Amino acid sequence: MYENRNSSFIKIKRELFTIFSDTFHYNGKDMYLSNIVSDYTKKVIQALNQPEKGVPEFRI
Repeated sequence: MYENRNSSFIKIKRELFTIFSDTFHYNGKDMYLSNIVSDYTKKVIQALNQPEKGVPEFRI
């Protein structure tokens, strides 16, 4: 039972590492997902403080 959980955890950990170590084309650049999330979060916060601009579209 615990061996199955451990192997599932290892698989999830490996997949997450892969997602976060790949680069994605965002905003005209190739960026890591963690940087994309940080950048987009800043843009959303700015949009919430300036509602006339609206929330930016998210595309990868």
